[in-house]
This record gives sequence, C-alpha cells and structure tokens, in this order.
Amino acid sequence: MNRFRMPLPRQSDASAGPIWIIHLGALGDWILTWPALLCLRRAFPARRFVGIGRLDYLNLAVRFGVLDAAADGESREMIGLFSGSGLPAGLDPPGGAVAWIREGERLAGLLRSSAALPVLLLDPVPERTGIHVARVHCEAIGREFPIRIPDDLTEGFPAHEPKSHHVLIHPGSGGERKNFEPEFYENIAFFLRENGHSKTAFLIGPAELDRGRFRAFRGQNLIFPENTGALADWLQNAVLFIGNDSGVSHLAGFMGIPSVVVYRSTDPGIWGVLGRNVHPVVADGAEAAFKGVLEGIAAIGPPQTPIPPSAGL
Repeated sequence: MNRFRMPLPRQSDASAGPIWIIHLGALGDWILTWPALLCLRRAFPARRFVGIGRLDYLNLAVRFGVLDAAADGESREMIGLFSGSGLPAGLDPPGGAVAWIREGERLAGLLRSSAALPVLLLDPVPERTGIHVARVHCEAIGREFPIRIPDDLTEGFPAHEPKSHHVLIHPGSGGERKNFEPEFYENIAFFLRENGHSKTAFLIGPAELDRGRFRAFRGQNLIFPENTGALADWLQNAVLFIGNDSGVSHLAGFMGIPSVVVYRSTDPGIWGVLGRNVHPVVADGAEAAFKGVLEGIAAIGPPQTPIPPSAGL
C-alpha cells in the first residue's frame, strides 16, 4: 500500500541547504538504502543530495543519480563531524540529514543546529524480522519526511541494455558462510559454456583477493575490477549475472542485469537483492543450489540481444 504524509514546511528552491546522507557501511548495506533515498529524492526534487562515507561506494550512487555529490567520510576533514565538534569546511551546511550510523547523537545534534528539515539516525543493519530491510529504511524515513513508498521498491531503478554477450559469475561475498566451494562455481561456468555462453568470466573482488580464494580458479577467465566504477562497467556489459548474497549481487540487481542469486545462510525475504529481473535460489547444499541456479537461468530466459557496439557505452 502506498503511504503518504502531510508535507513539511520547507523551502522548495535549490538554494536551500542540501540533504546530507551519511553511510559508512558495506556495499550491500549501502545499496539497500537506495530505494529509500530514491523516495526521498522524489519528495525533494530541488534539493541537492550529498553523501558522506566510503567514497568508492558513494560514487556509484552519484553515477546512478541517487546522490548529487560525494565526500570522503574517512578523511581527516571529517573527524570534527563525527565527533560532533564542527561541520567540515567545503560543504554547504545541511538542510536535513539521514545518517545510517550507531551512537551518533553528538553528530545528530551538530547537524540539527543548521537543519530546518529532520535529521534522522538510523541503524545501518536494522534487526527486524519479516520485513525486507529496504522497506524498513523506507518506513523509517517516511515517519519523518513526506515520502511516498511504492509497492514495488524497484521503482526508479535503471533499465539495462547489454552491450555484449558476457556472463559474469561472482563466487564470493563478505561472509564465508554464504559461499560454496570453488568447484560449485566452476560447474556453473562449465554448464554455461556448454550451452553457448562462451564469454563466461569470474568477477574477483577484494574479499576473494584477501582470502586467496581466486587461486582456486586458475585457468578460468578472471576479472579484477580496480574499483566499484570498473565493476559497474563490467556489469553493464553483461547479459547474465550469477552470484551469492553480496554487494556485487545487490549492484547487479539494481542495475537491471538478469541475475540468479544464491542464498546459503541468509533470508532473501529480509536481505534479498532487489531488481527487475532477479531469481533467488535458497539452498544450503551445493547439489540443491546447482539445480536451483539452472532453474533460475531457465526462468530468466534467453539473453536480451545486445545493442550494436556503435551505440557506445
């Protein structure tokens, strides 16, 4: 059901203070806030949205129009902000803010000293069963800001137009309990290549590099994106993505890439990847998961025909 609130008194022109968005967490947790931020953007179309947090992650949000600008929350200039002693130089004072941060009362007090709109402190990983985390974020913001929460939280997500026939597999995640053994992912790659997907490759992220898991995939086509921007470039060119419950999968889902996402130890009803063409597979055993992945590939259907290379990236 769509929810509305009575409008708050506010300036409607772009000269009003920006809305600050503060988030220092993991990539997947960050992307799960995007449906709420898109709701907030629709409610305040004339306001600038400035993110403060992990710059590499925030730049993704700028790329997709979730934010207008990003500032490095891990820089020395932000020490005063997070201690509650002073606003950072170089940023316009906030007109309102949403901060996904624990124990931030001093920070909130500082922000409220200049903000005419609400300043919210929200748990970056809320503990609430039975409701998807993205909707929890929407409802939390909706209690203070005049937003409309759509029934379909993918409203406003970008459309996907693949530019190649690449299929990408991400065999890792930030939690080892979410992953299967390398053989599981190699069997998926073998199936794909045997069924016409010769351009199947493995995305290797920081977690796989840190743990050395990528060494198990020697002989495979491996891709090492240098940052999340490069990761998004690779995903943009894919016709199919297969991965675990991870930040990479959340990004693929948001971008509209047809995706099969495996949940070994997490509940997709609460933490699941959101997207217009996402097929979840819930299984704690490799055999059941492999069968589910094949069913997911079949359910997604034939890959969309890529647009001609001359159309550009």
